Amino acid sequence: MDKPAAKILCIDDEKMIRTSIGDFLEDSGYDIILASDGREGLAAFRAQHPDAVLVDLRMPEVDGLEVLSAVRAESPDTPVIVISGTGVIADVIEALRLGAWNYLTKPVEDMAVLEHALEQALEQSRLISENEEHKRNLEENVRQRTVDLEKANTQLKMTLEQLEIQFAERQKTAEKLRKYERIISTTNDLMALIGEDFTFQAVNAAYCKVHTTEAGEIVGKTVADVYGREFFNTALKPFMVRCLAGEKVDTYAWVHFPDTGRRFLHISYYPYFQHDGSVVGIVENTRDSTSRKKLEEQLQQAQKMEAIGTLAGGIAHDFNNILGAIMGYTEMLAWDIPDSVDLQKKVQQILKASDRAKELVHQILSFSRQHDQERKPVQMHLIIKEALKLLKASLPSTIDIRQQISTDRSTVLANPTQIHQVLMNLCTNAHHAMRDSGGVLTVKLYTEEVSADRALQYDLAEGHYLVLAVEDTGHGMSVTTKERIFDPYFTTKKKGEGTGLGLSVIHGIMKAHDGTVVAESEVGRGSTFTAFFPMTEDQEDQVHQPTEPLPTGRERVMFVDDEPVLIEIGGQMLEHLGYAVVCVSDSAEALRIFQASPDDFDLVITDMTMPHMTGDVLARELLKVKPDLPIIMATGFSELMTEEKAKRAGITDFLMKPLVVRELARVIRRVLDADLKGDHAEP
Repeated sequence: MDKPAAKILCIDDEKMIRTSIGDFLEDSGYDIILASDGREGLAAFRAQHPDAVLVDLRMPEVDGLEVLSAVRAESPDTPVIVISGTGVIADVIEALRLGAWNYLTKPVEDMAVLEHALEQALEQSRLISENEEHKRNLEENVRQRTVDLEKANTQLKMTLEQLEIQFAERQKTAEKLRKYERIISTTNDLMALIGEDFTFQAVNAAYCKVHTTEAGEIVGKTVADVYGREFFNTALKPFMVRCLAGEKVDTYAWVHFPDTGRRFLHISYYPYFQHDGSVVGIVENTRDSTSRKKLEEQLQQAQKMEAIGTLAGGIAHDFNNILGAIMGYTEMLAWDIPDSVDLQKKVQQILKASDRAKELVHQILSFSRQHDQERKPVQMHLIIKEALKLLKASLPSTIDIRQQISTDRSTVLANPTQIHQVLMNLCTNAHHAMRDSGGVLTVKLYTEEVSADRALQYDLAEGHYLVLAVEDTGHGMSVTTKERIFDPYFTTKKKGEGTGLGLSVIHGIMKAHDGTVVAESEVGRGSTFTAFFPMTEDQEDQVHQPTEPLPTGRERVMFVDDEPVLIEIGGQMLEHLGYAVVCVSDSAEALRIFQASPDDFDLVITDMTMPHMTGDVLARELLKVKPDLPIIMATGFSELMTEEKAKRAGITDFLMKPLVVRELARVIRRVLDADLKGDHAEP
């Protein structure tokens, strides 16, 4: 007879997410119960008794934490998995503290992850239920054995016939105990019976396995003998003393085992009572909670990395404004100095240096955005050289960076940000391998024809590949380490120095680009990581275009920005290009001026991030007054504006900060000339 399908209660106030999860799990064979809020979810929980609960964290009236608390109070063994998009570490910690079995973030891009987490929770729930039943049987059998033994002591004064009856009863009891021992020997929990003198009286098979010994080597020894005197006195004895006083006690501790290494244990001590109610020992039940502990640490680390990305983006935004002032005033200075004057060369050097700073800011912004997955034909050697500029500024002088970069046929179909990520991760790992004694870091870029044999070896298609190789002269890796380096969360670094995700992410990026990454290393002889990118025939146009005169105009332009310095620079740039300009430093004031005289303006250029009213909101309000008004959005860094939102807001085109006069002139003419033709330019 087939096992009935597990009932899963899914509580989420977002219908699309609730429905997609329900449909997926139903297709996977689960019996699904859907609820649109916490109140409806609790009612369904109490009425239908599901096997597991999936709950959103943020919901009106009754939120996910209240649902979690209620379920834990009413049915502690029912798994609750929190699925939320808040990304707030405090919420993660609070959910786990209240008893959540797992925590996933929305959107769930890979439903297999959710299904795996659900299967794991259901299996754990089943094992917990079986273990509780085993423990109840243990307590009952121990109690019964105690009663039988005391009866045996009383019947010693009885006749031989009574002794024979007693012996038969003992045999029955012994058989029951043997059956129980066979049952508890199958559990993965460590179970032991410990006397009042802290001596082991019995242990199960799991206890022996983790200590890599036989039961006879543990029974008769004290807890201090097995775990060490210092650890026993500080970490275990205080709780065991409380248990001997009649209290059920729980504690957590990191313990090192011979085979499995350091493990995080949840240790439960239960009083072992005599029939008269006196405590004569301790029943220990220990569960390995290392995976759950590491999950908590991984979530905390992921949140830290997200915070660092956000901080980097914010710093880059502020630096963009400073850089805009430097570049703007320098360009205006260049207008007033004849080309023949030596000072003009110095001004041009300032502009070149500023442009390099602008590139660095864009690189920082690229790293702070985690969902930029667009792939296009790119010149790989240019990206590698840009990334190496950033590396040279961050690595110590004890690391000698060498380049062997071929510029011939270096076009690949790739995501530039992810290429940055691959190179930065590989070079950072190389730095860690050489940071104690220094060394040589070599970055190579070359083409290679991958034959059928090598393609089979590397799981690639035959053909032409662009190869990125990162070599170091560090301490190298053992064969065992090399076999695991691409496993998620595997790391050889100290705590706090790495997440163990870098090489795993690189492996995923290379697979997504239809390539691969391989590692070669020997202890004491350094390491080489080689990334294979399939080449494309779509070559970018690298022909140098002669500088054309700046396109100008005589239209009327409103320029809006909350930074006074950028207002002054933008106004002077536009006047230099021939436009009539009205500069406004407050978006609300800009709207009032426009509403009073909408026909006085042919174009509006506005910043995105401004107080009181953001650029996209201002654009919508302006278009209510003049629907055919061309609007250009100037932005440096904003997670609030996407291409889809820009189109909905009526934005005609974009300008990236800091503003450069040639790009400003080109975009303005593109927008205005397209508007004259009755069409809008594509951003």
